Amino acid sequence: MRFPEWTGFQEKKLWDWLDLLLVPLMLAAGIFVLESAESRRQEYNLAEQYKQQILRDYFNELNAIVFDQQKFDALKNSKIYAPERELLGSRTLAALEVLEGDEKRKSQIIRFIGNSSLSPLIPIRRANLANLDLSYVDLYKADMRRVSLAGTSLIGANLKGAYLCDADLSNADFTGANLDNAKYSNDTVIPEGIFSESQLQSMDRRIKEQCEPALP
Repeated sequence: MRFPEWTGFQEKKLWDWLDLLLVPLMLAAGIFVLESAESRRQEYNLAEQYKQQILRDYFNELNAIVFDQQKFDALKNSKIYAPERELLGSRTLAALEVLEGDEKRKSQIIRFIGNSSLSPLIPIRRANLANLDLSYVDLYKADMRRVSLAGTSLIGANLKGAYLCDADLSNADFTGANLDNAKYSNDTVIPEGIFSESQLQSMDRRIKEQCEPALP
């Protein structure tokens, strides 16, 4: 087919036609890629803001307890499985689940609990703490006791130098965890077979007098 001269197409060759077709397609593809990247960036920023808000709300709740002596004493004097403790444990699990895949923020929650002397008071049963960096974390009297088939997962976690004195590790999984110089005592509940022989040899067993309570 031959186009009239006034169209300017009579001398067009195959490559010319390909250029005419490809350029708009490439422009459209480029716009699509840019819009997709911007959409992903906005979604990431929203997800980050949401996670940070979850962390901030959780820390504010614990701060309200730690800096209110009456609330702190009431929690400290409550019994195991008391509603106050179970509620905090449930909120801790909820925060950890929302932050699933965010190992840094999950580690911050566990460290905050330890640094605030709340590890004996907030149960972390069924928590997924696998592969977290919990080196030198204070888990004095941490509650990981057996209450269901699902236990506290510390698979592959870094617990180097961690403080496990008097903790109840009844339903925890330490497979592949680094326990070099982790502290434990005669009152640490350690079911048979929970640690490998090499893990036990790398840990630091202390007598009762050397395991000072983290609580005042």
